[in-house]
Amino acid sequence: MRRADTNLKSVWMKREHVLEAYASLAVKAYELEEPVAPSRIIEESLEWTASDNIGEKFRELFEATGNEHDTLTPIDVAKIAGKNGILASLKRLGRMMRTLGFTTTSTTRNRKKVRLYVGVREAVEREEVNSFVPSSNKTLTANPNR
Repeated sequence: MRRADTNLKSVWMKREHVLEAYASLAVKAYELEEPVAPSRIIEESLEWTASDNIGEKFRELFEATGNEHDTLTPIDVAKIAGKNGILASLKRLGRMMRTLGFTTTSTTRNRKKVRLYVGVREAVEREEVNSFVPSSNKTLTANPNR
């Protein structure tokens, strides 16, 4: 790795003619209209982003239970979203939760006021929920010798 030039900021950028040249470059490069991207760039971008629907992906992460004991904090929501590739601010995630119909209530935990989404939990695959059930139709019996 190459080390940074220590004189760049302390000496070079303090020279008036250097600052004027830099400002001139920035002003000349500025245009009122956004440049049009080449069609090849647009095609390649769509290849990666066309199927990205964050709202739909976010909707699949949570399920309404109606059970008052199923609660998530905004931090829990952010962790679940982040774990699934949705990186957004707490504020944006809160708007998305409200769009899905989930509202928050305030409660106290360990003498701290906490916001909770009530009646919602992380959606899980059905196989994960019933993973303790044997896959065959055999009946489980207790071992009498134990």
